[in-house]
Order: sequence, then C-alpha cells, then structure tokens
Amino acid sequence: MPNHLCVLSLLITYMAVQISPDGIASRDEKVFRFARERNIPLIMLTSGGYMKSSAKVIADSIINLSNKSLIDMKS
Repeated sequence: MPNHLCVLSLLITYMAVQISPDGIASRDEKVFRFARERNIPLIMLTSGGYMKSSAKVIADSIINLSNKSLIDMKS
C-alpha cells in the first residue's frame, strides 16, 4: 500500500481533448475518493491552462471536493 499519492491535475486535457468542466470535477472526485477510502494522504498539484476560464474549472472542482467532504477548506 502506498504511503502517499501525488496527483498532477492537468488542465491541458481539458483544453486539448475537450473534457467538460464536469468531467474534470468528476475525475478529481474519483481520485480523492480513492485516496480517502484507502486512508492514503494525497498531494494535488494543478498544472496547465492558465486562463481565467481554466481557473474557474479548478476552483469549481475544489469547491465540489469540499462540498463532498473530500477536502477540508476551513484551515
């Protein structure tokens, strides 16, 4: 069993292959749920797509993770 999980969350995929913003949020949720269910610490690095529209996709995904109690944004 791994002692941590490092995820490089690429938004290049969003731009290049037309994955929807909901698809990005769903992908991130699946990864975080996988780690949570196995009690594996997770580090998420965002990358790519440095435009205002991409920033909203990242923010919406993070808010979704918080709403589903997969991350704690109260710190």
